[in-house]
Amino acid sequence: MDRLGNENVGDLPKVVVIGGGFAGLHAVRGLSRAKCHITLVDRTNHTVFSPLLYQVATAALNEDDIATPLRKVLRNQKNVSILMGEVTSIDTDAKIVKTTIHELPYDYLIVAVGVQSNYFAHPEWAPIAKSLKTLDDAVSIRNQLLKSFELAQTEDDPELRKALLTMVLAGGGPTGVEMAGAAAELLRDSLASENSNVTVDEIRVILVEGSPTILNNFDQSLALASQEKLKSLGVELRLGCHVDGVTAEGVTIAGEFVPCRNVVWAAGVLCKGPKEWLQVETDRSGRLFVDPELRIKGHADIYVAGDAANIPGPGDRPLPGVAQVAMQGGDFVASHLSARLGGRPLPEKFIYKDFGNMATVGRAFAIAEIRNLKVKGFLGWMMWLFIHVLYVSTFRSRLSVSFRWFWAYITRDRSATVLVQPNS
Repeated sequence: MDRLGNENVGDLPKVVVIGGGFAGLHAVRGLSRAKCHITLVDRTNHTVFSPLLYQVATAALNEDDIATPLRKVLRNQKNVSILMGEVTSIDTDAKIVKTTIHELPYDYLIVAVGVQSNYFAHPEWAPIAKSLKTLDDAVSIRNQLLKSFELAQTEDDPELRKALLTMVLAGGGPTGVEMAGAAAELLRDSLASENSNVTVDEIRVILVEGSPTILNNFDQSLALASQEKLKSLGVELRLGCHVDGVTAEGVTIAGEFVPCRNVVWAAGVLCKGPKEWLQVETDRSGRLFVDPELRIKGHADIYVAGDAANIPGPGDRPLPGVAQVAMQGGDFVASHLSARLGGRPLPEKFIYKDFGNMATVGRAFAIAEIRNLKVKGFLGWMMWLFIHVLYVSTFRSRLSVSFRWFWAYITRDRSATVLVQPNS
């Protein structure tokens, strides 16, 4: 029996998977019939459907609507054990993963960790400009928004009241855009309508993007339609400029100081851990360079999938850090390693199949770009709903999410506006 309580694993090849997100889970599930023992390491006990984190942050969904315990997801898979802990280092010579709990020997290693926000040489902004990468982040943002709104009800200082009712989002990619639209609806439609002390005109939601347009990975016509939708929701767009400073009192945008107590950072990503653990070459964002088989050069037994991998795409630009890439990468790693363990011919290389991009911009409006098909508005939103409900982890979650979205659509009501931690 090993240190995690598993019997008869001594003679089996040991596979350690770091990260229980899309890439890690797809790799683990893909190895369900392989003759090996897998240890999945994650710092939490759950997996999160991260594309919907912003809906938790804006009180549209509860935490358990998009999160499922890892042990529940993998309860029927006999060749896996789960360790909740953090990786501290990796000894590639001895082939040992060192964690805060145990040292884990491995024959094969799969690095499938996520990323964190990149504050571009300003780490002091992080405690104020909140990222949206984990469930804790989403709950923290939601609590801050709700708390600010409650404090504004009785605030006599007009400048502080203005700051409490202002939200700034840095970054005009899908996360920033979806968050901006949902936050505007939460603050202007739901909360303001329930509180006579706050008027819609007092609420400001500002989206800052360094490029001339938002959503640069979409067709320009769809990006422009999204801009118009955001404006109709009352979102102020600051395009072609950057956030120059962040303090507890507010944000400086292109030299203008904006009093603000609610800041969300979605302007860049950084993959920090693997570079420190492995001491190998990475790109500027900390992603690991991989070969066509998603292995690190010089380390044939170390695979990388998901956000941690720099995988060349069209024009040699790295593939984006989206769920599709992570899931397909995890599937490929599992098929390649299964073939190695079973003595079968190996897949030649990872080929990414792009099924398109989607983003939602507020209630009943989304954009979708699937090859030559470009859809916007209500039809795009229906497509977005179907895809996202399909991929939410459990049947109970699918029912819960579907009901909450239907209820929100017909009533404009946000069901998760309880302030759980008013002192946080």
